[in-house]
Amino acid sequence: MPIQPKSYLRTLTLKRKNFENGQIFVRTAKNRYSKRWLVTDSGTRQSEDDRPIDVKRAVSAYTQSEKVKSGLIWVCQVAEQVAVMDDPGRAQALPLLTTLARLVADEANLAGRITADRRWHAIGQKINIALVMINSGVPQETAFHLTQALAQVTAIGGQAASVLRDNGLF
Repeated sequence: MPIQPKSYLRTLTLKRKNFENGQIFVRTAKNRYSKRWLVTDSGTRQSEDDRPIDVKRAVSAYTQSEKVKSGLIWVCQVAEQVAVMDDPGRAQALPLLTTLARLVADEANLAGRITADRRWHAIGQKINIALVMINSGVPQETAFHLTQALAQVTAIGGQAASVLRDNGLF
C-alpha cells in the first residue's frame, strides 16, 4: 500500500463515553474523502451519524439473514412442488409446507428480537401472508410475497456484511 500524504488523512483523536454501557469510543484518522472513521481499537464503532454499530449485532444479523434466506428459498420451492401435485398428495403436503413456513417465520421473529431491527417484523408479515395463502389452498400464489421477503432479508444481510467488512471481520 503506498504511503498517503499527511493531507489525505486528518489525525484526530476523539474520546467519548457511551453512557448506556460505559464503553469509551476512540476514533483516529478520519479519511477526508469517504467520511468514515478508521477503527483502531476493538471496541464498538460509531458511524458519522452517531448511531452505534455493534459488531456482535452485525454477526447475528448476517447469520440469521443467511438462515432465513435459505428457509425462504426452501418454502418457495416446496410451494411450487405442492402446487403441481394431485389432490391426495397435495392434502398431505400442505401441512408440511405450513410447518416449514412457520419455522421460517419463527426464525425471522427470533432475528428481530436478537438484532432489535424492525425490518424483521415486515419480513414476518410477508411470511404470514404466504401462510394465509397456503392455508387457503393456493400455495402457488406465495412466490410473490416470499420473494419480497427474500429481497428484504438480502438487504439486511448485505448491510451486516458491509459492517463486518468495515471492521475487518469479513
